[in-house]
Amino acid sequence: VIDAMYAAERYGQKNGKGLYQYDEKRNLSRDPAAEEMIQKIWKNLGVTQKTMTEEEIVDALYLPVVNEGFKCLEEGMAIRPSDIDVCLHFGYNWPRYRGGPMQWSTAVGLPTILAKVEKMGLKPSALLKECVEKGWKLNSPDFQKRVAQAWSGRWSKL
Repeated sequence: VIDAMYAAERYGQKNGKGLYQYDEKRNLSRDPAAEEMIQKIWKNLGVTQKTMTEEEIVDALYLPVVNEGFKCLEEGMAIRPSDIDVCLHFGYNWPRYRGGPMQWSTAVGLPTILAKVEKMGLKPSALLKECVEKGWKLNSPDFQKRVAQAWSGRWSKL
């Protein structure tokens, strides 16, 4: 879609038209021409629109990040879940009110996270599966010991 918009010289605010129309004060409004272009491109690609709930959108965006966070912990790339939260918050502008992906996963519940990751067709992190199987939470002493082992095993070889 973006390539087609560029080819049609729809540069956005720069020239007042892109995915939206822009007035002289750069206020945006819907652009029927752009929407028609998008529909045509989607039709050519075989894409069909899908209505999603807010929860489905959040899951689609957050669950892969949480799963990768668990992989970082299991591979010794981070020593604490909070390290991942801080990185995502400051480095990727993760929504502050969510607390970070690992904090969010705790609020949702690890068994629910695992079930949703599997339902999405993603391969769940072995550490995530282990946490659910053993009933660990991210502040459990056994979990912290397990992550510390991964950290020391990984970085003691440098």
